[in-house]
Amino acid sequence: MKKLERILRKAKIFPKSDLEANWLRVQRPTIALLLCLCSGPWVFQRRYKLQKQVLEKLGSKDLSDFKFKFPLEWQNRYFANAKRALRHSGYSSFDEWFKFNAKTKESVRMDIFQRFLFLGFAGPDFNAVPKVIGMFARDYCCVDCFPQDRHVKQLLKDLNLPKKEHEILELFKESNLSPREYARGFFNSKSSNPTHEATTKDWMKIRK
Repeated sequence: MKKLERILRKAKIFPKSDLEANWLRVQRPTIALLLCLCSGPWVFQRRYKLQKQVLEKLGSKDLSDFKFKFPLEWQNRYFANAKRALRHSGYSSFDEWFKFNAKTKESVRMDIFQRFLFLGFAGPDFNAVPKVIGMFARDYCCVDCFPQDRHVKQLLKDLNLPKKEHEILELFKESNLSPREYARGFFNSKSSNPTHEATTKDWMKIRK
């Protein structure tokens, strides 16, 4: 067993497969992005309430036709970024744009999605953006990234592991371990209210 895997096992951090994200990936792109944007730093009851409010107002509309005022400034900023970038993309809908670009290889897809969502954000790290944006990239775009909240940052420090995202990704890949799956494992090990995860039962609460 490799050194990194021994460290993680000792800390009781285990990988959570991409199947854990199926609740999100079965949705169309507009809904998936909005669900992630709604996963702010709140207890799950408030998160569900906001997600339900957004979905009811959205209906069958695309992101391009949707107007909404989110509670937090950064949510409105990334929502506006996505809509503004879409207007310059040559596509009439976010769902069409996403499905076209999702077919490209990971490195290209990552670059496209960064420019689309982060507008003005430079560099390979997701450390500078909210973890829920990283969640969309990791769980819906299937891009290797390592979103961090304060719990994950502290855990990385406690285990003497790097905090810069490109260093984390390199370390996991050198050890032949999935960064995406362990990123979910890190959240799950420290949070009683993980924003990256929802059960089918939870989803039914939102859709009612």
